[in-house]
Amino acid sequence: MWDERDAFGRWVQFLCSLPLLVIGFGCVYVAVTSLHSPNSIYSRKNPLFVSTGGAAICLCLAGRCLWYALSGKNNINRDDF
Repeated sequence: MWDERDAFGRWVQFLCSLPLLVIGFGCVYVAVTSLHSPNSIYSRKNPLFVSTGGAAICLCLAGRCLWYALSGKNNINRDDF
């Protein structure tokens, strides 16, 4: 499975990146819409304003998965060939 081409692993990484992108952009949407709503529970005054952190984490993980899926380089789960 983790050979030089690693087609299966690259497809798995690609499929894992899709839900991360959806969740990340959903968090961005919540963050942007909560800035325009003064009575939102996600307002700046509320400590539950975590959507920007969630967006950053999900989008970074999705970017890492997509990078490996498209280029085949820098997978942390195997040795470089």
